Amino acid sequence: MTGDSFAAIDELAAAPAAEATPGDEPRLAPLPLRGRMLGDDLEAASDRLMRILSKFESRPGPVMLGPWLGEVGFEVLYWIPFMRWVHANFPGLRGRMIAVTRGGVRSWYHPIISDYVEIYDHTPPEEVFEKRIRDGIPDKQKKRKDVPLEDEIMSFALQRLALGRAEWFHPSFMHKYLRTLYNNRFIHWFRQVSVYEPLPQPELGPLEGRLPDDYIAVRFYESRAFPGTPENRALVISMLRAITEKTNVVLLNPGIQADDHSDFELPHPERVFRIDHLMKPSNNLNVQAAAISRARMFVGTYGGLSYLPPFLGVPSLCFYSGPNSFKRYHLELANDVFAGPQWAPFFAVDAGWGGSLAGMLAKVEASFDRPAVDQPVISADEAILT
Repeated sequence: MTGDSFAAIDELAAAPAAEATPGDEPRLAPLPLRGRMLGDDLEAASDRLMRILSKFESRPGPVMLGPWLGEVGFEVLYWIPFMRWVHANFPGLRGRMIAVTRGGVRSWYHPIISDYVEIYDHTPPEEVFEKRIRDGIPDKQKKRKDVPLEDEIMSFALQRLALGRAEWFHPSFMHKYLRTLYNNRFIHWFRQVSVYEPLPQPELGPLEGRLPDDYIAVRFYESRAFPGTPENRALVISMLRAITEKTNVVLLNPGIQADDHSDFELPHPERVFRIDHLMKPSNNLNVQAAAISRARMFVGTYGGLSYLPPFLGVPSLCFYSGPNSFKRYHLELANDVFAGPQWAPFFAVDAGWGGSLAGMLAKVEASFDRPAVDQPVISADEAILT
């Protein structure tokens, strides 16, 4: 099966929108994006997005969301909030949406999906990474025809769920819209097509009885925002020392090569707990999320996983190397989202700021004096619509 078995992007974009019928629920079309002040390209992108979504809504049958092969940060900060907005505003898609992603993150999509397909049940993460390089699939997953890895995954999803066919809502629908916002420096307008809500607390699963009573969850990995320089390694070791003088550390390093990020190899002094032996590819992100959700706070590399803790009601303290080491608009969006009263604090700090690490930890804790968000524990079965 090739990508031609699914709805083509250009075909959907060119198709007229479905006519509204009496009794339709009002949908929150991104009207602020319309108007000369934002430019014709933003208006065109908004109209195109609405036409695509209306066409998906008008077609019967299940709709596959994915396959999601990008990093965790984009999934929790962009993709899932966008799909929550779609679910809220296109009622004809409710009960039809199926998440195709990896790492056991079924509960992250609660309650908008009717089913879930685990990519790593088909292809191990190291092989996914190698094939992404082979097929030229970037994090933003710009859709091209005949991308073998994506076609393999979607064929597997149909087979796993015993479906003859399904519509394919590819991440590039969202990324094309985002690119227009980036180009126009209006990233905050993404808030018009997204719904940000806390995530349910995952079950402990294999972590049951394995975590200390009090701890800080830690994961530092090398990235463009935080490269593996001697200075950064010294900061990581100093931070580990500062934390263990105060409480326990749970290292989230999964021991799995799922992308081009390599975890810092850290010393294991007293009060440092590893959980990589409790992870497997198909549950590694869910296990990390479960550990984060019970932690006093998260400390680690900026980007990716650092966006997840506030969604779980946990403060996040993360580090980057210089303001030009990453695209600022992602941080601006995160700061905008997590400024609300329902979120735990999010602190992104330049690694070269030169202050006291112990003082920074105390500052984060002191800022979190409001009650924790009441989040129900969601099991794997409960994360699927019934």
